[in-house]
Amino acid sequence: LKLLEENGRIKLVEIAKRTNLSIELTFYKLKQLFNKKIILGQRIDFNMKNLGYFYSLILINLKKFTELNQDKIRNFCHNSKHINSLILSFNKPNCIVQVFHKTEDEYRNVIEEIKNLLKEDLIEIDLLLIKEEEKVNTLPFL
Repeated sequence: LKLLEENGRIKLVEIAKRTNLSIELTFYKLKQLFNKKIILGQRIDFNMKNLGYFYSLILINLKKFTELNQDKIRNFCHNSKHINSLILSFNKPNCIVQVFHKTEDEYRNVIEEIKNLLKEDLIEIDLLLIKEEEKVNTLPFL
């Protein structure tokens, strides 16, 4: 797992060599990790800064965290071209929206759309502009 975290595109032969396992056993173990849903898939990370994008977080706390509100937010995020991810939580804030934008106006428009979407509800919104995208260590214990 540590090798895959460092380089998700590492070759099977290299994993076998660095773990002192046979290629067959390495392949079997990787297949088991997929079957047990420990490894869920593969994805490509883009350097959004090099593409001319910034990313920001919109932290929303809804006073009424109902199923209807959650569905409204999910649908909005799913249909927005600027929203990359959504986290719903029972903690404060109970909704975190990640926004990719090229301009401040695009970011402001998303914020206004969220305010309009939730105008019937009492909400608190905090904004967090991320200057540099950080690589998150998903396996800090290794």
